[in-house]
Amino acid sequence: MDCSRKTAYFALKRIWENDAYSQMALDLEIKKYKPENPAFVRELVLGTLTWQRRLDYYLRQLVKKGYRKLPLSVLILLRTGAYEILMMESIPDYAAVNESVQLADHFAHRHVSFVNGVLRNLSRKKEILRSPEIESDSVIRLCESYSYEEETVRHWIQEYGETRTESVLASLNKRRPLYITVNTLKVSPKRFQEEMEHGSFAAEPSEFSPFSFRVK
Repeated sequence: MDCSRKTAYFALKRIWENDAYSQMALDLEIKKYKPENPAFVRELVLGTLTWQRRLDYYLRQLVKKGYRKLPLSVLILLRTGAYEILMMESIPDYAAVNESVQLADHFAHRHVSFVNGVLRNLSRKKEILRSPEIESDSVIRLCESYSYEEETVRHWIQEYGETRTESVLASLNKRRPLYITVNTLKVSPKRFQEEMEHGSFAAEPSEFSPFSFRVK
């Protein structure tokens, strides 16, 4: 069983069961299980939380009845598996399915076949399932596409109009760039940039400070 995915599972369980703050839950579970790839854990947890509504939109098409009544353990496995399949291009679908099934064998043993079947179906049918972008109702379309609550979207459309609201939602869901500030007691900004360019990353001077860089 993959330790990073197990850590993500327990972080989401803590968040949804106890209404815990995501960053605090992540820090606690990463400290407890010490996964080899904490960055992957954070991506999986925060990505699943950010896109939960969109993930559920696809999963409900494959679980015809009783999706909301599924045990939390099963919902976590379906949502994280769906996030890997739909949103993480670096993860092969078969790996996302297999790792989710292994977790199910430990945390949702009675539903192993169910988790396996739903995620395999999602992998096979993801290109032909109904997309939220084609919903005719503008509120529903924006809610499901960008994973925001209906009350929020409806209010913003009334205040700003549909076009501007969609632009704001898209912007809020974008990944933020990574900036690094140089400790000039250790290295000069010029030397830092040179070392970065000779390594596995490239960095360009930021527009905010002569001592910070945006990592490409």
